[in-house]
Amino acid sequence: MTLKRALAEVPELKQMYESDKDTKAIIDMARKIEGCARHISVHAAGVVIAPTALTNYVPLQYDPKGEGKIITQYDMHGVGEDGVGLLKFDFLGIKNLSILADAVHRVKKIENIDLDIEAIPLTTNLLLIYCLAGKQPDFSNSTVQE
Repeated sequence: MTLKRALAEVPELKQMYESDKDTKAIIDMARKIEGCARHISVHAAGVVIAPTALTNYVPLQYDPKGEGKIITQYDMHGVGEDGVGLLKFDFLGIKNLSILADAVHRVKKIENIDLDIEAIPLTTNLLLIYCLAGKQPDFSNSTVQE
């Protein structure tokens, strides 16, 4: 419920807004901050993926908890498809874990490759580049197989 909607749907509130200067002042002040983020929150296992540097899409900052993590300054809606359109991945989500397990199983079945998902380097964006190019990365010696 927004303040605009409340004023439109609740006649008593609209009447108070129009007749009482304190009520009007409070609602006008509240309208200025309505929808603003109240605090910074960080998803424990959320990852944002972009085709180039994240700074090309979202403002970044260090996590204020001092753990050295870099976080976006956009909320979860501003980062995803309703915002700048980046891919968000929740590594804690049971559905996502099932998708990853299924992908590993399919790679073994179709390509006869034992994929160790934990061996995929997280410090580089090469995996994304390989996937976009339709190539298969070989993490055992950092080469790309056509």
